[in-house]
Amino acid sequence: CTQTSLTGGALSHQTLIQTIQAQASLPAEAALSLAALSTPRYLKKGDHFIRAGEVPKHFAFIQTGLFRYYYLDEQGNEFTKAFFTE
Repeated sequence: CTQTSLTGGALSHQTLIQTIQAQASLPAEAALSLAALSTPRYLKKGDHFIRAGEVPKHFAFIQTGLFRYYYLDEQGNEFTKAFFTE
């Protein structure tokens, strides 16, 4: 994956609304309000959404691409905990 697209744009908002409503019983108006608060963000391979020690302030909706959740041990070895897809 060379680029991951997070939510944004008209199509993305519609997809976000559909996903929210499939997971939770949220009124359409509330789903629209939540989608309106979203901002597109594009990450390239090697970019980080959040780093160790940072306090999460955002959540992501992956439109296209793949996220890898990993950690480093004391020796600097990478261990993949999970992958997140669209």
